[in-house]
Amino acid sequence: MDSDGSISLYLDLEKGVAPDFDVALKAALAWSTAVKEIAYVVDPGVQIRLEFDGTYEGSLGFNARLRAVLTKAQEAAQRVRTTATDPQVIRTAIVSATIWAMMNLAEYTFSRVMDHLTGADAAPEVQALSEADKTDIANRVLEGLRNEAARQPVRTMYRELERDPGVKGVGVTARPDARPTEVVPRSEFRAMSGRVVPKTQTIERRVVPERMRVVLVKPVLERGDRRWGFKGPSGEFGASIKHDAFIEAVLSGTTAVPMVEGIELTIDLETTEEFEGQVWVPKKREVVNVVDLHWPARPGDLFATP
Repeated sequence: MDSDGSISLYLDLEKGVAPDFDVALKAALAWSTAVKEIAYVVDPGVQIRLEFDGTYEGSLGFNARLRAVLTKAQEAAQRVRTTATDPQVIRTAIVSATIWAMMNLAEYTFSRVMDHLTGADAAPEVQALSEADKTDIANRVLEGLRNEAARQPVRTMYRELERDPGVKGVGVTARPDARPTEVVPRSEFRAMSGRVVPKTQTIERRVVPERMRVVLVKPVLERGDRRWGFKGPSGEFGASIKHDAFIEAVLSGTTAVPMVEGIELTIDLETTEEFEGQVWVPKKREVVNVVDLHWPARPGDLFATP
């Protein structure tokens, strides 16, 4: 005993654009492989035949015929499992819904599968099933979706379709003559193909102000953004000085910074940090204000003869 069902691949095309032949051919082969692989994983007894559904204004379709073949023993066992008047409907519905889910969903949930079984993209005979039958189908679909091998042909198909800019969407429906109610937009092809989609990262940044007393290690006697060298409580660091009045005073000689060891400054330091790897990492340090300049108790000339 057997029963027919169908599941159709719908390619939404840009207006006035014909699909690239090579891409369409490879997509059709990938679609055929995907349907057969998924059917084999879910129910090896379901036979598949791929048909060209035709090109219409703005679309291209491929239809897969599903035929469930049951022995009398299998039919009896199936009738015990479900209340369906036609047990073959259950088998083709499981395969069809699994294909739909793999084609449409990045994340699989029971509620989404149930929505599909009651929606317009399911076959009329499936929509008419009892709630118990639909629940049984949804649970078995989720079992099939756990098979990683069955997803690979679907990913291959999306990779092929991504190559053709004329394809703006992909959908799957049990109604060959209708546009699917859900169409995966081109923007999601890369994610559906299994490739990593670069995410726009929001950089977490903060500015930490701090007043501290530091030892001058390396002055910069010219204008610009070159960093002066300091030694603080946590070790040496570099920072540019944005206190223009202090820079002008040093360069003009109004405030002399002698070449002696132990010169200290009290500064207002701003440290720009970014959150990386669960820690705050310093990226930039700026001295926004030089509060005071401290001479060593016994200054020694660095150029003096020992």
